[in-house]
Amino acid sequence: MTTTAETLTRNIRQTIRKAKKAGTVGMSLANLKQITPTTGLTCDPGEYHREFPRIAAQVAARLSFPVY
Repeated sequence: MTTTAETLTRNIRQTIRKAKKAGTVGMSLANLKQITPTTGLTCDPGEYHREFPRIAAQVAARLSFPVY
């Protein structure tokens, strides 16, 4: 079974890769959260809102994509 963190990581990574391919060089955390799909997530909203900023920062750093 895939954990919330693993699913969020995958979804955020795919979203950032699509954005970079389209020429986007960075974005706000709020915008990234808005456009990242929740496909495969089964966590409660509180966990999602707590974990998203932490995981997004890690993924964005690995992909050299500024998130502010």
